[in-house]
Amino acid sequence: MTTRRGAALVWALVVLAATSAGSAAVTVRLVADRRAAVAREHAAQAEWLARGGCELAAAKLRANPSYAGETARPLPNGEVVVTVTRDGGRVRVSAEARFPTDAPAPAVGNATRDVAAE
Repeated sequence: MTTRRGAALVWALVVLAATSAGSAAVTVRLVADRRAAVAREHAAQAEWLARGGCELAAAKLRANPSYAGETARPLPNGEVVVTVTRDGGRVRVSAEARFPTDAPAPAVGNATRDVAAE
């Protein structure tokens, strides 16, 4: 009878160890997936901030043809650097956005747009 109790205890420990290892592996995977999702979210936000920077510049160029660009902070943790280059009759607007700016390695988005000179 003692041997059976000892064998049952060993099996219970084996099952507990296997369950714990499986739970740890699932937890590691979930944490990695969560970090990847946050990184994708930040990249998308940076991309849309850059596109918005191009739209902002296009609107400002219509109001002021000598507009040369700016650094804007449309979101608390977002920054867009807009530059305007002129080449003959062509006006090109470029924007580089960073989000979130308080992260050690923020996501960077870029956008470029040609705007009709008026």
